[in-house]
Amino acid sequence: MNSEALTALRRYLSFFGPLEEEEWSALVANLQPFSFPANTHLVRQGDETVRLYFLLQGFARHYFLDAEGEEISNWFNIPGSMATDYEAYTTGNVCTYSIVSLTEVQGFWIDRQTLLSLYERYKNWEHTGRMMNQMYLISLMRRNQRLYSQTAAERYAHFFQTQPGIFKVAKLKHIASYLGITLETLSRLRAKR
Repeated sequence: MNSEALTALRRYLSFFGPLEEEEWSALVANLQPFSFPANTHLVRQGDETVRLYFLLQGFARHYFLDAEGEEISNWFNIPGSMATDYEAYTTGNVCTYSIVSLTEVQGFWIDRQTLLSLYERYKNWEHTGRMMNQMYLISLMRRNQRLYSQTAAERYAHFFQTQPGIFKVAKLKHIASYLGITLETLSRLRAKR
């Protein structure tokens, strides 16, 4: 495996807590590298998911289909983030979201059963998993708070400031959907910048 990519992954995981060399080696032995072109589904709504993807390069978009069959974007992945249908991955249920690559994506994946066995076998892995869960939950709570407490202009400004790379790779209709605004409103907000 690419040592530079593994170093980047270890740096990312160290944010959640320390891993002893044996614990890190146990993960590396079970990681699978991946590389997908743009417009590839990593996860599809209705499928079972057993993989957690660590994106080291590239961008991806999470979405679901509403009652009319329209895609509603609810998350974007940037380099150095995790991608999965988190509910399905943690519970074993079918996916309620799809994830599609916006650009070529590269990184590593691990299956659900292997990660659960790492949690059971190593205290630090259990701690790391708990911290990853907390980070994900906090991110979702903050996103929901912004959707309900900020104006469209405030949500756009925050997203533009924190995720500028997404504007280069995602369709505007997907960004508008993510922000909870119409494409027309997004166009007006962009014109004011």
